[in-house]
Amino acid sequence: MTAVVEDGDVIKLNYIGRLKETGKIFDTNIEEVARSEGIFDESQPYSPLVVVVGKGWIIQGLDESLVGLKENEPATIEVPVEKAYGPWDPTKVKIIPKRELQKRNITPQKGLVIQLDGQHGKIVHVGSGRVRVDFNHPYAGKDLVYEVTVVKKITDDKEKVLALLERRIPRADLENTEIEFEEDVLRIKLPKQAFYYEYLQFAKQLAARDIKIVFPTLTKVIYLEEIELTDEA
Repeated sequence: MTAVVEDGDVIKLNYIGRLKETGKIFDTNIEEVARSEGIFDESQPYSPLVVVVGKGWIIQGLDESLVGLKENEPATIEVPVEKAYGPWDPTKVKIIPKRELQKRNITPQKGLVIQLDGQHGKIVHVGSGRVRVDFNHPYAGKDLVYEVTVVKKITDDKEKVLALLERRIPRADLENTEIEFEEDVLRIKLPKQAFYYEYLQFAKQLAARDIKIVFPTLTKVIYLEEIELTDEA
């Protein structure tokens, strides 16, 4: 019997995102598609996306439409502006003195994406002394279309934990992770490979928060670390 996605499920998802107006692919987690479309990004892991359905981990229109999908059956989902990245907002276009950007070691160029006071924006015009920056999301005001496939609906509790760890510690081989539930406590022993991840401590905190969402009765997540001692200097 084919598994059907329900609210609160932990799933693995493959997707291709297109702009409805032009059909242009702007995002995907499938490596061969990203390469063929010229949008490949070496910083991305290109593996199935781990999602807890209904928790707002992805845009609203896509999140809502996952309920009722069947495992391994491709589906096409249309997401209107209001359930994607919202309408384009003219108040988010700011005029900034060129010297202010230069003070921050930013050389203004049209099309350049910059980060300013915690916000990302795209320079849309450079004048003699002022720069116009659009802080809207790049796909604000756009209707989107997603081609999705639920690769797996995860039902085993330990496998759910492993998937949530993989979400926060990408590219690490976590296959040998030891996971044990003990009443309201979860104990996790990560394999040695995970300790080479640069942001491991922060990732462990985020993974613990994700795990709490899926297992709300847990009161504690304990990470165990083992160091082998040798006689080598």
